[in-house]
Amino acid sequence: IKDIPFMVDHICDDCKGHFAKLQEYLREMDIKFVVDKTIVRGLDYYKKTAFEIISNDIGSQSTVCGGGRYDGLVEQLGGPKGISGIGFGLGAERLLLTLENNNIEIKNPKATAIYIATIGDAAKT
Repeated sequence: IKDIPFMVDHICDDCKGHFAKLQEYLREMDIKFVVDKTIVRGLDYYKKTAFEIISNDIGSQSTVCGGGRYDGLVEQLGGPKGISGIGFGLGAERLLLTLENNNIEIKNPKATAIYIATIGDAAKT
């Protein structure tokens, strides 16, 4: 792949600005990251950002979470225009292995309160 063009080297000015700001936010929050020009995610539906969260503590299958930004998805589903969101897939077993291998224990709360709200009859069904 040393001779192939990378998408990140051919993005528009708006996307370059967005990408620079995203990296600034990550640095501000002291989140370590690496720009991987070879990342393979569903780039046909992610807009401006695709990501993976990787752990070096779980062996060769190191991706714990992967996802990206959606622009226009809310509108496609019948919602208002101009709302962005993110989506991701998380491997629960990989997350648990990462926590275990780092001696991180999540205490089990005595009770969990869950509230589910629906909007409209279709959502109730």
